Amino acid sequence: MSRTQELADLISAQVIGLEAAQLLADGATPAGQYAVLPAWWWGFALVGRRPDSSGGRRTMPHRLNGPVLVGVDDLPVTKSTDAFGQHRAFTFEAGGIHALSAPEALRFGGDVQSAAVHTGHQHLPGLVEAGRVANWEMLLLAEKITRTAIVTRLKSLVGALVSIGQGSQFADGAGFDDETITQIAATMTFGDPGGTLGQVGRFVAKAVDVDFEAVEPARWLSMEINSLVNRELARRFGDPRSGQMIRSAIAAGADTSAWSAGTVRRATNLNLSPVMKNRALIDGVGR
Repeated sequence: MSRTQELADLISAQVIGLEAAQLLADGATPAGQYAVLPAWWWGFALVGRRPDSSGGRRTMPHRLNGPVLVGVDDLPVTKSTDAFGQHRAFTFEAGGIHALSAPEALRFGGDVQSAAVHTGHQHLPGLVEAGRVANWEMLLLAEKITRTAIVTRLKSLVGALVSIGQGSQFADGAGFDDETITQIAATMTFGDPGGTLGQVGRFVAKAVDVDFEAVEPARWLSMEINSLVNRELARRFGDPRSGQMIRSAIAAGADTSAWSAGTVRRATNLNLSPVMKNRALIDGVGR
């Protein structure tokens, strides 16, 4: 399963769970039957998406408007999408009563009309729990992506500092401290114990918003986490906003007079010791 498919399924389960919770909170009738409708239509992007590496087009999720959990008596329901240059509308009608199927049954593509999957009132708590599990799994996935992004960014910073002759702090076998990096990723995702979600976790929560459309989930999550990681590490290390430009200019032998001496000094004297092993050696102790 692709990362995009995985995220789309996790988002679908969360949206369904939230709507099931609302039905229960509103006092949904115990005798009610509900249709579970898809949150996505899978098709080609006509705008905003380049062909893949083989030159072909990949199907991707287009967010459908409207609810995903409706009373059977309210069918038929029409859902549509205008994402990525496509305009498609699909009508879902009442059919036979089926046991709630796996998320794969909620995926459909092409011009195939997807039959509604029915579930009884007694299944609503299960949908709520499945949504909570999906939210947790998405946060864990986001934490993993965050950790990878932190390591990637640190390697980039080390390379940039070495290229301008500021690599002495990485001598003597100093490497990244896995425990510290893991803690940063966890805090960015889950926040501090007993507190609110971290910046990554709060951003992930936006994925269930009805305005989350014309977005490829995997690309969106990766790009946003990279941006959040860059800002967080810059904050921790005191790297100015123009730090990367300054280091690139110095490496290229270009003039840096456009920036103040203090800004240049901050950009070229980053102390990465909090995320490095062998800190005694990095700090000059014992040499």
